[in-house]
Amino acid sequence: MDKLKDYSDKITTWMKSRGHYVDVDTSLSFRKPEVRIIPHRERASELGVSIQAVSSTANVLVGGDPVSKYKEADQQYDVWLRAERAFRDDPAEIARLTVPSQKSGVGTVELGNVASFEEAQGPSTIERFARQRQVVVSANLEGKALGEGVSELAEFVKTIDLPADYRWEFLGQAKNLNDTMSNFVIAFGSRFCLCT
Repeated sequence: MDKLKDYSDKITTWMKSRGHYVDVDTSLSFRKPEVRIIPHRERASELGVSIQAVSSTANVLVGGDPVSKYKEADQQYDVWLRAERAFRDDPAEIARLTVPSQKSGVGTVELGNVASFEEAQGPSTIERFARQRQVVVSANLEGKALGEGVSELAEFVKTIDLPADYRWEFLGQAKNLNDTMSNFVIAFGSRFCLCT
């Protein structure tokens, strides 16, 4: 998410500096307070606690996990397993949650003994497309044709040198413009082939 934020910030900063891109915004907003759990691998190993146990305990007790369904009349409800709010909103209380140890004679270990906690700001929502995280950058154009704006922006995005596992595409009217132009090229190409 941090890299997506960096790339979207570069693009929005560039767009705002151009003047003709107006109402520039992104779908990514780091405003939601969160607590990050940072496991101490050596200490966890000494106590026989797996990182998987730390992760699954935090996911279930803090994030929650649907464990069953409850049906009443014609309504069906999910039943969630989750710690009470008082035990999942405070880092000190989260540190007191216990995780199982695989070491003989240890039993359970408090989460605070094998991890530290860091308060941070996280995204309010994480958007996905085809299972990949995505950020949508949106803007309107003022005093410039859509085709010119799309071409100019495409050239700038190419200069960012995104890693191979990142990709970008136009949406909305910009996508429709590109689709129309590529369909024209395809139609022209096949007509040309038929004439020869």
